[in-house]
Amino acid sequence: MPDTPDVASRYLIRFDFQDGTSYTTKINEHPDPAAREEWRHLCDAGGGELVSLRRFPNGMLRYVIRYVLSTGETLQHYDALPPMSKLHRAAAYEYATQQLESGAGTIVGSTTDMATIEGTLPDGKPFTQFVRQPYPPAKLTPERQDEISEMIALGKGDFKEQLFSQQGACYVVEFTLSDGSFFRMGHCRPAMTDSEWDAARAEAAALYAAGQYTRESVTAVDGEPVEVLVMTLSTGYIAKIRDTPETRASWGIE
Repeated sequence: MPDTPDVASRYLIRFDFQDGTSYTTKINEHPDPAAREEWRHLCDAGGGELVSLRRFPNGMLRYVIRYVLSTGETLQHYDALPPMSKLHRAAAYEYATQQLESGAGTIVGSTTDMATIEGTLPDGKPFTQFVRQPYPPAKLTPERQDEISEMIALGKGDFKEQLFSQQGACYVVEFTLSDGSFFRMGHCRPAMTDSEWDAARAEAAALYAAGQYTRESVTAVDGEPVEVLVMTLSTGYIAKIRDTPETRASWGIE
């Protein structure tokens, strides 16, 4: 157990190899799988004692929480949230994230191109998160919406990630506008011109008909696994298509 209230537990592990050499490193999680599992159960149940709140040089806040295992061993961990159940954690995180995304937070530090923003949880306790600068985010005016529409028509935008649900998929694209503002939005198709999208759909349909695809399991936004069809197009683009009627129809696959 750490001898100060604002330090998390760390463990010194030594690996011995058959050639007689060894390697020693420090890890944050308990090396015993059973202890780690018990700790996760305590976290999900909202167990643990709040010891202190630590502020790091970049402005980030971390709650220091102490846990006592059934063996009597004591652990301390950093957490973005104070002790609360898994259900309450999800609600508190969503509340705080929406607050910061709306521009209601305060800049308390920074690192590289990210700002450390501080807001509050539903109970008034502080919460910090890294947010890309500038902050607060720009408002989506009609003029900016028109520029984004023009960029979409030209196939411009920085693709960030593809999110899957039980029903379909969403392509997250970031648009940096002429005034320096940026907006991240979800779309039903990748960042392509109409002609590029038509060509991609036609090629995907042909590859599917020829059986030139694989199946892959990915994690959906609700944490559940979903199956997608994976095809590599001639442009190098790797299409991952959720195998649902809606998504197949959007890609022209019948």
